[in-house]
Amino acid sequence: MVKGRRYNLTKAAKRIGVHRLTLYYWMKKGWIKLHRDHRGFPVFTEADIKKIILWHKKLR
Repeated sequence: MVKGRRYNLTKAAKRIGVHRLTLYYWMKKGWIKLHRDHRGFPVFTEADIKKIILWHKKLR
């Protein structure tokens, strides 16, 4: 169960500073872990977004 504020793929990508298709590509490759809502759509918590931002900064 995901608690706290949740973001969909588009809003999470905007918060991270990448295109949503980039985020989708990372998910498809298995580079980032995600949660899914009751409809099966990916959702990201604030903690997930912080982890992804830190990971993305290391890549640069």
